[in-house]
Amino acid sequence: METINRNFNTTIDYISDKSNQNQDNSESCIIQQSINQMLRLEIESYYFYTDMEVYLYHLGLNGMSNWAKLQASEELDHFKKHVEYAKIKKISITLPGIDEFNQKFSSPLDSFEKALSQEIKLGDFYNSLDHKATNFKNPSFSNYLTIFVNEQDEEINLLDNIVKRVKLAGSNSGLLIIDHDLAQREV
Repeated sequence: METINRNFNTTIDYISDKSNQNQDNSESCIIQQSINQMLRLEIESYYFYTDMEVYLYHLGLNGMSNWAKLQASEELDHFKKHVEYAKIKKISITLPGIDEFNQKFSSPLDSFEKALSQEIKLGDFYNSLDHKATNFKNPSFSNYLTIFVNEQDEEINLLDNIVKRVKLAGSNSGLLIIDHDLAQREV
C-alpha cells in the first residue's frame, strides 16, 4: 500500500516485510528518523551548493562555479541513494519541504568556509549516527552509513585544503589559478 500526500512535505508509507517487523521497534524508529534527517540534510546541501554555484558564476569564477555545480549534483545523488535505501528496506520516509533558500556569501573565501562548515555538519551527523548504529541489530544500516562517513571525511579534507589555498591567494591572481584548478573537476 502506498500513500502519497503532495503538500510541501510528502509522506510515503511502504508495507513492512517480516524481517522489518522482527526488528526492534525503537531501533526501527531511529533508523526511519535517521533516514528522514539524512534526506533533509542532503537536500539542504544541494540547495547550498546550487546557491554557491550561482554566486561564484556571477563573480566570473566559472571554475569554482562548476566545482559547486558538481558538488550540488553529488548531494542530490546522496539524497536519491537514501530514497533507494528506504525503498529497498521498506522504510517510511517524509520528504523535506522546499523552503526558500538564499545563502549570503561575502566573498569566494566566505563561500568555501561556509561549504566547509556544511560538510562538517554533515560529517558530525553521519559520525554520530554511525556510532549509534554500531549497537543496532542491523549491520546493513551500519555498513550503509560507513560509505557516507568515509566520504564526509574526504569532503572535509578537500574543502579544508581549498579554504587554505583561497586564504593564501587572497583576491589577487592566485584566486584565478585556484579557479582554473577547480574547473578541472569531473563528475
